[in-house]
Amino acid sequence: MPVIQVLELSRRYRNQWVVLDQRYNVLDHGGSLGDLRAKHAAEGRRTFMLVSG
Repeated sequence: MPVIQVLELSRRYRNQWVVLDQRYNVLDHGGSLGDLRAKHAAEGRRTFMLVSG
């Protein structure tokens, strides 16, 4: 099972939503969860994670 590198994500994406694939690779990021969900809805299963800074 892949491991999310939480410290690395928190350094790179402060106070943003991050879109992850099934292997927890970062696909996209941004400030609006709604926009990211709309953009990635057709791509199958995605994980959306808020990275606070």
